[in-house]
Amino acid sequence: MKKNAVIYLFLFCLFSFCLLLRYSIWKPTNKSGLPKSLFTLLEMFSANHNGSLEDIVAVTQKKWLRKAGSERWEMPIRFEEKRNIVIPLLKDLQLVAKKVSQKKRYEYAIVLGALLPRVRSRLAYLVRCWKKGVRFKSIIVLAGERPLHKTCESNEGLFDSQNGILPFKENWTYVGALPKTEYEMAKVVFDQAKLPDSWEKEVDIVFVNAPMKRRKDGVLLRPNTNDTVKKWMDAKPKPGSCLVISNQPYIKYQDLVLKTLLPKTFHIETVGGKAYENLPLVIYLDSIARWLYLEKKRLEKEVYPE
Repeated sequence: MKKNAVIYLFLFCLFSFCLLLRYSIWKPTNKSGLPKSLFTLLEMFSANHNGSLEDIVAVTQKKWLRKAGSERWEMPIRFEEKRNIVIPLLKDLQLVAKKVSQKKRYEYAIVLGALLPRVRSRLAYLVRCWKKGVRFKSIIVLAGERPLHKTCESNEGLFDSQNGILPFKENWTYVGALPKTEYEMAKVVFDQAKLPDSWEKEVDIVFVNAPMKRRKDGVLLRPNTNDTVKKWMDAKPKPGSCLVISNQPYIKYQDLVLKTLLPKTFHIETVGGKAYENLPLVIYLDSIARWLYLEKKRLEKEVYPE
């Protein structure tokens, strides 16, 4: 009996020791305070790391970030066989469902530039906010000289009164040269849309037009959110609270972009509509990589430049 007891005790100790090794050495510890669902996601995609935010950022930048100079819609479709098990994790990370405003009054409503359908959906979301009692003094449309996408931003799409996103004004017609840039397209969308009557007297609408950028090799690059924000700052706007209109799954990282670029006298809250139902997983992963990178910068005290 004593011999059996010793054997059982030895086996129990060996099992406990193996568990300790499994979870303290082989399994990276959460040194970053990030959500557990993120670690599950990293493991699912074999994104090996040591548990620190710095290492997680390095891994996700390498594995998930799209190539420099490429657009989201140009990313090759990958990982869709994992969709059913990944989407619940993305929901837990608050990258799928819509995000609503927490206050009723803001100095500014900032509409982030995008492709035509997104500009429409973001403006439609802002209209819904107004109808629910949210108020702001100015709308800042952050756009630029990006050439329009031939397929996603065709003239037919721009002038489609049955677009299903944002209704047109009655008897609206367009006179003038056809828009060629994101900035020109955004102005047309605002002009054709049926907006609250009170905006005409109560809200100033400002369109920011950031220029294209030229790389050292001469290739032109479209202005990004950073460029449009900096262009707005050149006008030295009065500090105040900002309701930023984006949409999922970009809300987390675009919120940090604005907080990184704007002085701390501008108080940022980013909201927006839910993600498209069939949005490719690679776009979610790209957004996560960008969010984590900016989160690292925030913790390094690089947010809110004076």
